[in-house]
Amino acid sequence: MQPFRIPKARIFVVDEETKKNTVEKMELSIFTPSPLKNTSVDDEKAEQKKQWIKTIADIAADMLQVEKGDYIFLWKTKTGTAKSEIYGVYRAISSPYYKLDTPDDKYPFKLRIEKAYDFRDPITEYDVLNNPFSKNALWNIVGKKVADKPRASSPLTFIEVQHLIELLIGKNGDSPFVPCDSQRYINVDNPLCIDLSRTGTNSDVKSLADVNPNDLLYVSKDNNVLYEKVLETVFNQEMSRRNKKFFAPLGINVDEVVWYSNYLPYSIEQSEMDYLIMTSLDGLAINKIFLIEFQKSRIDESHIQRTLIYTKWINETLALGESIAQPILICFNCPDLLNCDNQRKQDLEKMISLNEEECKTKKMQVYTYSIENGQMKFERKR
Repeated sequence: MQPFRIPKARIFVVDEETKKNTVEKMELSIFTPSPLKNTSVDDEKAEQKKQWIKTIADIAADMLQVEKGDYIFLWKTKTGTAKSEIYGVYRAISSPYYKLDTPDDKYPFKLRIEKAYDFRDPITEYDVLNNPFSKNALWNIVGKKVADKPRASSPLTFIEVQHLIELLIGKNGDSPFVPCDSQRYINVDNPLCIDLSRTGTNSDVKSLADVNPNDLLYVSKDNNVLYEKVLETVFNQEMSRRNKKFFAPLGINVDEVVWYSNYLPYSIEQSEMDYLIMTSLDGLAINKIFLIEFQKSRIDESHIQRTLIYTKWINETLALGESIAQPILICFNCPDLLNCDNQRKQDLEKMISLNEEECKTKKMQVYTYSIENGQMKFERKR
């Protein structure tokens, strides 16, 4: 038996067919939409390749947040007169992996699962979103519903998981629970993995049959990531590995991390926060929250404001109004913070300080990242 830990969770959007296949095979498969445009192939060839790689990076980032032992919920979308329903609770028993069952398989991102609770009946979306007795903010569920964005899955906080399970128990009564056991974990072929050691240009991508995400190049020739989303992917990968060396320069002790995720809704404003990490000393009380905003290029005013306003909201939403969240901005190149005589630096420092005061947050930390010999490294600038 593995040591006890509170499982994270994600809720995956399915339709009737994919729900049926998931339950029958105990294998969750994620749809990969085609990003190709109905325009001239000659004019859009480079853009098509770019969009394919970006789409794959988007899905890989979310999938790599799932660890063995995490809970999985299925959110079946409304069709016709049928209501939207939420099914659960399943458990991830493999790492996410990529496998094309057929050349035209549109569901190549997969995950092996098992039943954690044996609930027969689902709860409706109405049960969840309109329960008058719920005093807890269904932060990610509401954010996803309001945004109405085509998202294959969304992370769930501990409170949201508790809320869903209790509603399912209320609907089904006492149901058998299967404790987590690492003996049932499955080692899969071709688990998702982002390799930063190779740089260059990707070959043409016209369909999923043309590419294995593990073989894609995610780093440009100037040793920068191709897309900002790749930073989320790398952070999820290294956190799932509990890579102490990777996170230590950021002041994060991976042994204390109890929850983390990328791409989180900010309030109901239809925008997203890049990354959040929660730590605890006793596994119960949250003692630190790290709000991380990524920037592929040099630091700018927009990302500064965004980092601090997100931190303010996290303090008010998750920390009972206490200023425990640490705002962190990570960018590729910020020469403005290297020269103390630089007027640009002075202007940025003034702006940061004013926003910190207004948002009542801790001092914002700024880091640059570099990629050397396939390893991402961080250097603190502020």
